[in-house]
Amino acid sequence: MIWVDSYDVFVSAGNGAHNEWDHLEARVPFSTAWLEDQGLAGKRLAVLKVQGDSMSPTLEDGDTPLVEMLPEDAVENLPDSVYVLRLNGQLLIKRLQSDLMGGLYIKSDNPAYDKIHLTQSNKPDDIRIIARWTGKKI
Repeated sequence: MIWVDSYDVFVSAGNGAHNEWDHLEARVPFSTAWLEDQGLAGKRLAVLKVQGDSMSPTLEDGDTPLVEMLPEDAVENLPDSVYVLRLNGQLLIKRLQSDLMGGLYIKSDNPAYDKIHLTQSNKPDDIRIIARWTGKKI
């Protein structure tokens, strides 16, 4: 077994949540064999909570996704996927997609929500990619 930190943090699948990332709630056991089968062995993992519906149907309000924690400099050259990010002090879980001009789209899977397009000229100072969703929920 491997113990994975579970944070009492709500990442917003909506308009943003003002949480800090230091509220360790518990540790969740995962089978080493299962982690190896999923290609997650040796990764720095965490569990958190989703609040809101902007990532529906991929992630629903109350889901607990398993995420891979990323290094602090992870903001460029990321593959298109679902990430936990801090943007202007808010924690979000969103789909990130690079554009050909070096910009970044922040998208919701729920079509009722608008996407945000960040470019070099409008890139906020306070943006950090914290984690990548592994595609697994517990």
